[in-house]
Amino acid sequence: MQSIRQTCQPQAEILEGELNDAIFAAEFGQILERVAPEVYQQAEVFLANTEPTQNLKQIVQTIFDKLSNPQDNGGVLRLSTGFGGGKTHALITLWHLAHNATNLHLGTDFLSDNHRIEKIAVTGLDGKLGSDSFFRDYETVKTQSLLGDIVYQLGGEANYNRIKAEDNIHWSPGAETIRSLLPQDQPILILIDELPVYMAKIDEQAQDKLVAALDTLIYVVSSTPQTMLVITDTASQPSYQKQSSEIEK
Repeated sequence: MQSIRQTCQPQAEILEGELNDAIFAAEFGQILERVAPEVYQQAEVFLANTEPTQNLKQIVQTIFDKLSNPQDNGGVLRLSTGFGGGKTHALITLWHLAHNATNLHLGTDFLSDNHRIEKIAVTGLDGKLGSDSFFRDYETVKTQSLLGDIVYQLGGEANYNRIKAEDNIHWSPGAETIRSLLPQDQPILILIDELPVYMAKIDEQAQDKLVAALDTLIYVVSSTPQTMLVITDTASQPSYQKQSSEIEK
């Protein structure tokens, strides 16, 4: 029997002493801002270095089964784990797979031919990027709420301008308004990371409005074919336990 030293070959950066420990802390927000290390930012590199564990493959299959089936209603998946539980890694996997679903050379460990669907509208949000005064600054557009940011990402500035006057931290529109702002001709994947972190930055009234808006968004997503919403939270971490419990309701 061969020893582990004979069967396992360390990567070059380990042998050369150049491994940066910071790459082990995946940040979805860095992906969205395009400032993440290459091992996370580049789809080819990330997927080549991602172990297709059974749990991760099941998450991907659940999402893409819904996205590829126009006869089925949409759905919501909540990933709730503590620090290091893999939830952010799962979001990054879904982000890259959705952006490269038609590339037959990528994601072969995760996506079957039936999942190779075109034109997925992908939206990514990280609660760490939001603040109590606005949600995210795109230079030409400054979204005021989490829901407003989704509207902007799904339809660009023209779509956001439809609700710009109403968008604020207390904005909580009805189901028909939300439905009218979603793309009508393509699958939709909405990924939200670190939601409790954002909730902790805003006042209690704004939190109540956000929870109401999310409830309505969940209702719309669940009744819209080829539409999926994935939300992560920090599970039982004491610092955000109150906010996590609000999401559970």
